[in-house]
Parts: sequence; structure tokens; C-alpha cells
Amino acid sequence: MILTRDIEKCFNDSKQTCSTFINDTNRVEYYYYTVPFIRQGQVKGAIVYHGTYQGYAPAANMIIVLIWATAFLFCGALSLLYIVLSKKIVNPLLDMNKTTRQIAAGDFSVRVPANSTDELKELSDSINYMASQLEDTEDARRRFLENVSHELRSPITVIRSMLQVIIEKKVSSDKQVYYTEMILNEVLRMSQLINDLMDLTHIQSSDFKLEYERVDIAELLRRSIAKFESIFTEKKIVMRITFDEYFAAYIRGDELRLVQIFDNLIKNAASYTPETGDILVESSEDGKWVSVTISNSGEGISPEDLPYIFERFYKANKARNSEGVGLGLAITKQLIILHGGTIEVESTNGVSCFKVAFPAEI
Repeated sequence: MILTRDIEKCFNDSKQTCSTFINDTNRVEYYYYTVPFIRQGQVKGAIVYHGTYQGYAPAANMIIVLIWATAFLFCGALSLLYIVLSKKIVNPLLDMNKTTRQIAAGDFSVRVPANSTDELKELSDSINYMASQLEDTEDARRRFLENVSHELRSPITVIRSMLQVIIEKKVSSDKQVYYTEMILNEVLRMSQLINDLMDLTHIQSSDFKLEYERVDIAELLRRSIAKFESIFTEKKIVMRITFDEYFAAYIRGDELRLVQIFDNLIKNAASYTPETGDILVESSEDGKWVSVTISNSGEGISPEDLPYIFERFYKANKARNSEGVGLGLAITKQLIILHGGTIEVESTNGVSCFKVAFPAEI
């Protein structure tokens, strides 16, 4: 029999055996499992287990059903997870990709939709902020080109018309001198525009450097005031200075650029001060800051103009003031910032007041 053969093999080979056979009577499949019992290197006996497979069929079928059910639930969970991730991660990433491509193509008005959270929201906010900054930069560039074109077009038109009149000899020799002087003034205006543009570009470049030294602000103010003495006299402007000739206030800065700052501010005050008006120049030092205040009487600056007074080419009260090209205050502010200083402007009751402060030299 199979059982006797398995036991003999177990004793002879000292190994486990397993065999099956089908009963010819009831056609049931039996199995035999034989395990040798070894002691001191010799087989002393064997453990035999036998039975049928019929009792395991329902359990095996149940296991198969459970495996398929688990697989189905797992696939369903994966599908649901994919849908959720697509909505929360993939779709926002696709939106960001689309938006950045539009920005790269030059459309700075697009924004990433606000449909993400956490880190993706921070990324979308950064992209939107970048787009906003690029849009502002593009608007500034467009306004800059428009302003430059306008500032150049006006003197060129005047020069062309005056030259045409002179060439065609439609005016007397005295008028020709007058027109020639007008042409020279317009040429000087264009020259000022070009110089200011080059100066502003140089100041805003990364390689621009200030030549620092110990500078007396009070002395620079006295020099700047003296430069425009003829204008004050011509317009009968009363110039008032609150500090005496012995006052000194030192900072570390570039003397030439500081002179440029005060020349611009005092010239600006003189330009907007009417005849018989007055200009007040004040300076003080508290150990930490050196302050300079330049005030002038006149029509003042409207509340609508105040936020834009330091922008390039911006001119308050354009109807009355045709001097300059609107770059002086922009250059002035940039130079003050490079010196670590601040500038503010106020206007009340027709008095415009520019307040400048620099870190004091200790």
C-alpha cells in the first residue's frame, strides 16, 4: 500500500513524505503526510496524518471570493484616490503650467485660479505675484516709452516748424534770431532729457557705486541755495534759512550726488514758487538722523498728484510748468534711497514740503 511505502521511505531517508490516492469505492481523494521522529541521529518512529480535501473546498472558495473582493475594493479605492488627487494636485498643476506658458508668451494679465491649498496655493500665489510684477513692469515700460516719445516729439516739432519758417524766409532777421533762440532752447531741453535718462539708467544699474566720504549737509545746502540766487532775485522770492552759518550736520555720502539731490529739490521749489512767494529751508540733527526740509508757497500739490510725484516723467500742474522733463524727483528719490535715507512730501494750504532724512555720521 501507499501508506506502507511512505513509512518505509520516511525511515530509510529520514525525510518527510506526502502522497495521495483515490479510493476506488467512493472515489474520494485521500492524502498521507508522514514526518520522521529522529533521536540521536536515528529514526525512532514516524508521525502519520491522513485525511481528505473535501473539507477545505468551501474555505478555498471563500478565500478566492475574498481575494477578488479585496482586489475590486482596492481598484475602487485607487480610482477614487486618483480622482481626488487629480482635483487637488494634478488639475492645479495643469492650470499653473498653462498660466506660466501664457506668461512666457507675454500675456501678463493671466492668473492661476484659486482652487488649490497648502503648498500648491503658495506656489500659485507666487506665480500670480510674479505675473502681477511683470504686468506692472510692462505697464511702466510702455508708459516710459510713451513719455519719452512725447518729450522728444514736442521739441522736434517746434524745431522743425521754426527751421521751416527760417528756411522759407517768411520772417524778418530779428524774428530769425528769436526763432533761433527757441530752437536752441528746445535742443537744450532734449539734451537735458537724454542726460537725465542716462543718469537715471546708470543710477538704477547694478554696477552703480557711491563714492562715500564725510560730508557736511548744511554746507551743501548753502551752496545749492547760492546757485539759484538769480532766480530768487528775478521772481522776488523770499528765501528763509533756519540754521546759521556755524551749523554743521555730517553724514557719509557721495558729495556730488548729494549736491545733485539738493539742487533738484531747491530748483523744483523755485520753479513752483510764484513771484513774491517764499521758500523755507530747515535742517536739524538728533544724533541718529540728519533731517532737511524744503518748503515753498504756491498752489501746492493736489492729493491726486501726491502718490505719483516721484514717478518718472510725472509733472504736477502740467498746465503751468513746462520746464524740465519730469525726471528730477525720480532721480532724487533713487539717490536718497541709495544713501540709506528717506524722502516724504506733504502739501497743505498751498505749501509743498519735502522732508529728507539721512543716517547721521557718528
